[in-house]
Amino acid sequence: LPNGTAKGGGQANAGFAAMLSEADAGLVTGEREAREAEVTSDFRLRVGLDVTMLNELFPGAALNTSIWTSPVTTSTISVSGNFLTLNNGSSLASGAVARVQSYRSFPCYTTYPTYATFQLQFSATPVVNNIHEWGLGIATGVAAPTDGAFFRINATAQLQAVMSVAGSETTVTIADFATLIGVNTTRQFLVTVGADHVDYWIDNIKVASIDTPAAAAMSTGSAMLPVLLRSYNSALVTGTACLMKVGTVNITLGEMHANKAWSHVMAGAGG
Repeated sequence: LPNGTAKGGGQANAGFAAMLSEADAGLVTGEREAREAEVTSDFRLRVGLDVTMLNELFPGAALNTSIWTSPVTTSTISVSGNFLTLNNGSSLASGAVARVQSYRSFPCYTTYPTYATFQLQFSATPVVNNIHEWGLGIATGVAAPTDGAFFRINATAQLQAVMSVAGSETTVTIADFATLIGVNTTRQFLVTVGADHVDYWIDNIKVASIDTPAAAAMSTGSAMLPVLLRSYNSALVTGTACLMKVGTVNITLGEMHANKAWSHVMAGAGG
């Protein structure tokens, strides 16, 4: 950035220049995002070292039950072709639910981002009354999550970004499922949980950002959240069921060098 020019185009403090890196071009949000590099008081460039906490794939023909709990009602789940499929039996019944949730909860700390990354795809375009949720969250049955940050396809077949702080939801509708996701095409979804906001990305393009409500202490009420993968029918579904197929799940604690031995990291992730 030129000397004396502020990020918004105005004048910064005379004699200073900022080094910026583009985080997102704003193709979906309509607003380009650039972030400053930070230098410490001892003139070193501040850097962060991430810690991987879970990296799960779905090989074979069975879910790893040492990592995941998988309660279902009417609906079913399956593991095949390197995908975990929720509602693989294509149930259209009202109240049918398939939920896969990690036993382990992952920290959401105030000064370190938590990254939840998913490679997944859908078998059809969204249908009314068939709800899908994927991200970090606490939920049971077909009730709304009591805490979390996640993507959702809601009962009216809209794609949304959701922040739930102790059950109080803030949502942003994300337009154009066909262009951003499509059918039978694996996409990468990223939920980045910070103290004062949560960012939502699809294939490295930011599609939504939700600020923590002013009355809330943080973007999550519990500060410890499990992985949540859920498909359920809020009422009778007509037509063809839309199946959610999950290929990988990765959870990383960003910018916090915890000095944890790799063997301990692997053991904690079920390795």
